[in-house]
Amino acid sequence: MMSGRDLRARIPLLPPGPEAALIRQAALWPTVPTAPQADLLAAAEDKRLVDMAVEHRLLPPLGKILRASGCAPGSAMRAAEQQTIFRSLRQMATTLTLLGQLEKAGCRALVLKGQALSAQLYGQPDIRMSHDIDLLIDPQTAIAAHHVMINNGYHPYYPVSVDRLSLTTKDQIYTGPAGPVELHWRLFDNALLVPWDFETLWADKALIALSGNSTVPTLSRDRHVLYQAVHGLLHGWARLRWLADMVVPLQRIDDLECVLDLAERYQLLPVMVHTMRLARDVLGVELAMPVPGTERQQAIADSIDRRVDSLARTRVTVGYERVGGWARRRLAEKHLALLICPNAKAARAELFSHLVGVGDLIDVRLPRRLTWLYFLLRPLLLLRRTVARAIRKRPG
Repeated sequence: MMSGRDLRARIPLLPPGPEAALIRQAALWPTVPTAPQADLLAAAEDKRLVDMAVEHRLLPPLGKILRASGCAPGSAMRAAEQQTIFRSLRQMATTLTLLGQLEKAGCRALVLKGQALSAQLYGQPDIRMSHDIDLLIDPQTAIAAHHVMINNGYHPYYPVSVDRLSLTTKDQIYTGPAGPVELHWRLFDNALLVPWDFETLWADKALIALSGNSTVPTLSRDRHVLYQAVHGLLHGWARLRWLADMVVPLQRIDDLECVLDLAERYQLLPVMVHTMRLARDVLGVELAMPVPGTERQQAIADSIDRRVDSLARTRVTVGYERVGGWARRRLAEKHLALLICPNAKAARAELFSHLVGVGDLIDVRLPRRLTWLYFLLRPLLLLRRTVARAIRKRPG
């Protein structure tokens, strides 16, 4: 059984090497400001280190610990930092613009993750790297918000209407002049996994300063941390950035008590048991309190550990981009979601989400009253997409 001190040896979140050791130190910033050891800096290959930092969204803190050691970043590092700064400024301006446009259209929105979480955790909006902007909107205004995006030059990724798309997934992805934006109408595909309705989240929101006097609404600190723990877990912690987001709250007793109380209230404590053990063993985080949990909660966390291990090994040995790796990844992620469902009702909703996928809605457009037919068609549609994916990947 995998537990406790076994996790670092068993779950390969990073490959071996001096670059990985430096990335782990960057993940601990700013709580462990110790400068990197000279032998690690000498052994690390500049481009591989930068590529790993970008992959795991840890370039800004890596730059901080390198400069703290008196080490001048190489050309690859400086070029990547310039790109990151430019993207951060562009995302900040885009976020403020879109929030203003949505407000004019009567659409309330909360900023998720990204710069809002960065400012919330570190007091600086540019510590977390983000590929896109995530906005959680009032689901009652989803169609109006969609039109706001279209009117601002964005194009939906999925060729499916908002009302049909919301049957099976949590968001629509938009591509546009300032990069991708995701509009969420719920936090997860399964609304019962973390059953927080928008009115509750809006009433409990935090206002975070992004630029000067400009503030943006986001989730309250404890909800944001728990949400990010569930989000990172469901993706097998494929990016170390998500685990790094846990470092500050896990080392502050007030933060940790609030998050654990919230997790207990919504029957998500096994998620935090797993997260605390992983942060302790993989990153060496000094937890503000011992790992809690009943025997049953610890057992569920052990099962989570095994699924995360499977996901990590699939990524390292097979690769997510290959058909076999993609299929194994999806199965492991679905299993993880079922493991952490807080009750039978949530588990049934999770199973429903497995039976109807976005690809099914795109392949066959059935009227809403015939949604049940997707259950019968899904095996054939899934097989067709898998074969098509394999053909596209086959060398010419």
